[in-house]
Amino acid sequence: MLEIVGLNVRFGGVAALSNVSLKIEAGQIVGMIGPNGSGKTTMLNAISKQVRVSQDSTIIFCERDLKGRSSSQIIRLGIARTFQAPEVCGEESVLETVITGGHHRNDSSLIWCFLGDFRGRRAARDILLEAMELVKEFEIEDWANQKMSQVPYAIAQRAQICRAVMAHPKLLLLDEAASGMTPSEKDQLRLAILRLRDERKITMLIIEHDVSFLSDDLSDVMVALDAGKVIAHGLPGDVLRDPAVVTAYLGSKAAAAVTRGD
Repeated sequence: MLEIVGLNVRFGGVAALSNVSLKIEAGQIVGMIGPNGSGKTTMLNAISKQVRVSQDSTIIFCERDLKGRSSSQIIRLGIARTFQAPEVCGEESVLETVITGGHHRNDSSLIWCFLGDFRGRRAARDILLEAMELVKEFEIEDWANQKMSQVPYAIAQRAQICRAVMAHPKLLLLDEAASGMTPSEKDQLRLAILRLRDERKITMLIIEHDVSFLSDDLSDVMVALDAGKVIAHGLPGDVLRDPAVVTAYLGSKAAAAVTRGD
């Protein structure tokens, strides 16, 4: 579904990503880990066209080259994402926030609504019903009418996932979606993510600071970044035991202990 070859992103003289290559197959949940500043969010920004990549970088999605495409075109092609910090509009409710994700599918439906067109009214009704179903699925229906600025951080996180799903993506990019959640909330989120894959057939690339969240029962594949480079790729258990990954997180002494089997 997604193939990245030789991805390079620089901010001034700093290389945020250096010659990164990655493949994601349809139906996979890919977990991406790495210490702070390793380039994880930059990777999502590059795929979703939030940052400029070098001219020699290649990103292919569903056999389409993404070079030269805008962020809004990326959404329409089937890639949606969330952000580390949920976007909060003071007067917008949780349900209204979720509904806005559906407008990416067909902006003309809004025009039809304003003109009183039947197709517009039907489209708006369908979007509302779908948003209400998602809010219930992610167990935030009790907060549906609350302003986004007034709900707990974990609820806002789930609301922005729902908004991204409303765009009907083929590939969903989640940036630390479990941040700020309690263990029980993380368990609920894990189950919801698995349902998105199994029932909605959504492929996912998930960044998470909590490595345990991306355990074997969630991620099919794990990728580790450090200093803008891929240092490990494979099954989650293998990646987490990789000496380069242990070094990146815990230092060289811990890596040596892993290698010895201590």
